[in-house]
Amino acid sequence: MTMYPPGTDAETFQRIPLRRREDAIQEAWLAHLEGRDPVAAANAFNVRERLHEHRQIPDSQHEPDKHGKPLRLKPVLDRNRIRIRARDEPAVSNK
Repeated sequence: MTMYPPGTDAETFQRIPLRRREDAIQEAWLAHLEGRDPVAAANAFNVRERLHEHRQIPDSQHEPDKHGKPLRLKPVLDRNRIRIRARDEPAVSNK
């Protein structure tokens, strides 16, 4: 029998695939113990893992959408990495 964190129930985890559900419940418990929203933590975990799996599959192996176009996800930008790159890049001159 699975113990769900307070504020969640089995319906909360229905949209999370079975292969990730146990880990999502653990993420929800951790969020509850840290004082964060367990539902938001479980959903964020699911999105993070889905994106990770998507990145691991080569473009040629992605399933097309209902219109026959390949699925594309927007790249996730880390603002800190962008700032670091901007500082490290040499100044470009027009000479």
